[in-house]
Amino acid sequence: MAPPSKSTLANVTGELQDRINTLPVELQRVIFEYLLPSHRPDKELQRELLISKKPPHALYQLAATCRSLDQQLQSWAQHWLKSHAAITKYKQSHDTQPGRRFLTGKHGLLFWIKRRCVFCGKQTHRSAILANGLRCCIACDKGQWPDKITKTQAKEEYDLRDHHLLPRYHHHPSYANLAKLGIPSGIIVPRYGTCQVANVMTTMFLLSDVQRLAEAIHGNFEMYLARRKREAEDRKETGAGIEGAGTEPDASMTQAEVTVDELVVENESVSFHLGA
Repeated sequence: MAPPSKSTLANVTGELQDRINTLPVELQRVIFEYLLPSHRPDKELQRELLISKKPPHALYQLAATCRSLDQQLQSWAQHWLKSHAAITKYKQSHDTQPGRRFLTGKHGLLFWIKRRCVFCGKQTHRSAILANGLRCCIACDKGQWPDKITKTQAKEEYDLRDHHLLPRYHHHPSYANLAKLGIPSGIIVPRYGTCQVANVMTTMFLLSDVQRLAEAIHGNFEMYLARRKREAEDRKETGAGIEGAGTEPDASMTQAEVTVDELVVENESVSFHLGA
C-alpha cells in the first residue's frame, strides 16, 4: 500500500487542528467552562513534583494553539469576569482599554482565580478539595460541596475496598491491564480530592458518587445491609450454640453435685427427726 501524500497529510492535520474552531461558540464556551477548574485530584500527593514542574493551565495551553482560539478565549474570559462583576470588581472602563488580555493578562481571569475565592471573591490561597484548580475559602467549600466523605468512612459505612474507590491506583486482579488500557468502561469512578487535615493527608469523596458506587457493587444498599445484619446475627447464634455445647458437661456435673448435696442434707434431716 502506497504511503499517503504530503497534501493528504496536510489536509488531515489541518482538519484536526481546526476542529474546535468549527464548533458553535456556545459549545466552545461549554468546553472552556469545563477546563476552568483543571482539577488534579492527586496534586497534594505530588507536591515536590508540582513545585518544580508545575504545568500551565489547560486554558492557557489552548489559547496558545492558534490565534482564533486565543481570541475566543479572551472574549469568553471577558464575559465571565463581567458576568461575575459583583465579586470580580469588573469595571465598564475595562471594555475600552486597548490590548487588554482578559484571560492571561495581569488582571485576567487566570490571574484572578489564583488569588480569589471563585464563589465569594475573598482573597485566599486555599484550593477547593473537589476542584483544586480553583481557589475557594473553607465556608464556600462546605457550602458548594456539603456532602463529602473520607475514604475511611466510605470503606467502613459502605463496605467498599481501595480498588473500588481508586481503581487506577489499587489494582484488582480483574483489572490486570488497567495501567495500560485505562479505566474499563462501566466502572464507576467517584470524584475525589486530596487535602491536608491536621497535617495528615486525607482523601475526600463526593458522597453521592460513593452511594452510587455502592449500589452498583452491592445492589440495593438497604437490602444489602439488612442481609449483612442477618448473617451477623446467624453467626453470633451459631457461635453461642457451639460455646454452650462445650460447657454443657460442666453444667451437668454441677447439677449432679447439687443433687447429691441436697440428698445428704435431706438424709441428715431425716436422721435428726428420727433421733428426736
